[in-house]
Amino acid sequence: MRLRRWFVTIIPPSNRETRSFGVTSGALKATVLVLVVALVLAGLWVAEFMSASTWRQRAAELQVENDYFQTKLQRLHTDMSQINSQVRTLMIKEDRLRQMFDLAEVPDGVRELGVGGLELPGIGDIPDYQRQIMAAELQLAQLDRMVELETETWTDAEYSIHDRHERLAHTPSLIPTDGWISRGFGYKIDPFTGRRAFHAGIDIAGNKGTAIIATAGGRVEYAGWKTGLGIMVKIDHGHGYATIYGHMSKNIARTGDIVRRGDFIGEVGSTGHSTGPHVHYEVWKDGRAENPMHYIQSRTFGEQLIVD
Repeated sequence: MRLRRWFVTIIPPSNRETRSFGVTSGALKATVLVLVVALVLAGLWVAEFMSASTWRQRAAELQVENDYFQTKLQRLHTDMSQINSQVRTLMIKEDRLRQMFDLAEVPDGVRELGVGGLELPGIGDIPDYQRQIMAAELQLAQLDRMVELETETWTDAEYSIHDRHERLAHTPSLIPTDGWISRGFGYKIDPFTGRRAFHAGIDIAGNKGTAIIATAGGRVEYAGWKTGLGIMVKIDHGHGYATIYGHMSKNIARTGDIVRRGDFIGEVGSTGHSTGPHVHYEVWKDGRAENPMHYIQSRTFGEQLIVD
């Protein structure tokens, strides 16, 4: 079988001699095949090079992302540590405050309501660092709830203390003047009738002009003359308490005045039905007269002598 030959003529740009050479069809096919294979290999190499470059770029991006998340995770742990320290400080201070003012302790179960179990939502297969960040964020949210709860219980304690302070400030607790108790509370002999009668307060004998003070803070409900008590002052202390001071030589307080515990409201006298200078002092609670001696906790004047 005769082989087919192909001739290639090369014509140079100058007047040089042209050249021609012949190749067989088999050699030509082999050459083309080699060229195709070379091109394919070159393409594969270029593709591999581009792919490797893309992966290197992606790896760099992932490294940057990982560094960012690691930094965020560290900040979250720092925040959680600070919040946890604040919560513990609040708990210790509140417990001491409640002990100091004899308030009820916060039940452990109430504080435990601020902490729940750590459960990650169904998020499938995620990188470990992202799982760590989600766990830290959930713990941070739990700590936030603990702070809110502790703030509420702290506020409750402050309100209770404020309310108790207000009640104490408006609860009669002083003796209203310097002197000695000449007549007690209850059924006594009336010096004017000689019969037993209910005495709604105590009488504190003293020198005329001796200062009389308010035994608690409040508003002067009435200051003026009243049959029997003479010149008198009645103070509404709120919280159901009221006090009455009678037989004054003069009153300093006026109706509508706001007074504080220990304020000067009048002077000892003997006005009204009186046998001598003294103060008739009454304590009322919820519309009922009570023994003032049960309320006197602080004696700002001298020692008292009960003569009944």
